[in-house]
Amino acid sequence: MNFQEILVDSSRKLIEIVANEVGNDECRFREILNLSFAEIKQISNRASRVAYFSCLQNPVFFQKYSSEIINHFYTIKDKSVIRNLLGIVYEYIENISDEEQQGKIVDLCFNWLNPKEPIALRYYSMKIIFCLTKKYPELIPEFAAILENTLIDGSTGLKNQSNKLLRKLH
Repeated sequence: MNFQEILVDSSRKLIEIVANEVGNDECRFREILNLSFAEIKQISNRASRVAYFSCLQNPVFFQKYSSEIINHFYTIKDKSVIRNLLGIVYEYIENISDEEQQGKIVDLCFNWLNPKEPIALRYYSMKIIFCLTKKYPELIPEFAAILENTLIDGSTGLKNQSNKLLRKLH
């Protein structure tokens, strides 16, 4: 199946159809993941959305490929691809038990809290770091300071999310 030819638009319906085609087939998921990493304009974004829906349907895919996905965050340039793959990480952050991978994702997420980053990356990063503060409470002071700064310069949605998370931290 040539996913590159099939992913002609970004409609949710098409993405769900392709995710259903992937189903439980690990070879097909591997193809979708490779397209996500390929940096092919629009195709990589669409493929990363398929990867997101495929992982929701079949969490085993994330368990098997989580390290590879996290390691690719260092090289992916397309923020929409990062956003979609970060959404998968958020859905399954509790399942990442490898401390090295947790450390990488914390480092990346703190970098993505930069006000110059897209709102969706900042939002997912906040949610992921918050989840990890339960295991690593030493993250709380730095995270709380960033959330407080977001109250000053963030979008309305990020300010709202920051307030919610600050209340939960204290």
